[in-house]
Amino acid sequence: MMALALATLHHFEQQAATDCGDPATLLRAEALADHAEALAAAGALRRGIRLTVLCTALLAGAVAVTWYAPPQDPPALLARQGSTTWCGAVESTSHGTVVRSVNGESTPVDLAAADLVRPVTSCPASG
Repeated sequence: MMALALATLHHFEQQAATDCGDPATLLRAEALADHAEALAAAGALRRGIRLTVLCTALLAGAVAVTWYAPPQDPPALLARQGSTTWCGAVESTSHGTVVRSVNGESTPVDLAAADLVRPVTSCPASG
């Protein structure tokens, strides 16, 4: 019985020495590990490229949405003298007088005689 156990032990020792000590086996294992690492790196690179393209497309879409916003009205000037109120886009200024434009008509407004002059983003409906 002891002889059988020693023979089996000797057989496994020889097998282990052959598997671990064989340079070709060690080179194959190292090559397989390098190949697996290269495949993992290639997969990470592909994933990074896809995400970069996706982020670029999302950024371009966001810029396109905000770039073509609806046009805004030009700033206007609100001037009041007594009970009369003028409001319109400023065409020109000269020596205390402002030329305003409302619906294509230009009207001068003397700012020295005005009680209130205020810039507004849009004129009130009655302007």
